[in-house]
Amino acid sequence: MEPAPNWALQASWARINSPEALEPDDDEARTSLSALYARPLGDEGSLSATLAWARKDRIPGDALQAWLAEGAIRPNPHWTIFPRAEQVEQDELAGHHGGASTVRKLSVGAIYEIPLSATVKLGFGGLVSAFDAPASLG
Repeated sequence: MEPAPNWALQASWARINSPEALEPDDDEARTSLSALYARPLGDEGSLSATLAWARKDRIPGDALQAWLAEGAIRPNPHWTIFPRAEQVEQDELAGHHGGASTVRKLSVGAIYEIPLSATVKLGFGGLVSAFDAPASLG
């Protein structure tokens, strides 16, 4: 759905019977919401941002959630800067019945692109990330 210029919204829900072969008697209900904003920035640049949230309800079992916020700032045709923050509640790392763990990640990166032709670019970039995870997953 596009409620206004530069905006796109999404919502979904599904009930999935037996999504995991190792646990055929367990079902899941999944919900997700997201919003995307994008617009030009100056004469040659662009700005975009995404916010997303998801929830997985295990039937039977707990509900697990995840979210992310990310963006891309392109001030000119050569540079792109991209930040991202995310958090995931996950129980598959220790087995579905071993309890949920929360994992967080924060990243920022940049890429410099050099056009080689009308359809090919060469990019040089880097990404730095910081993690927060329970010691039991290490």
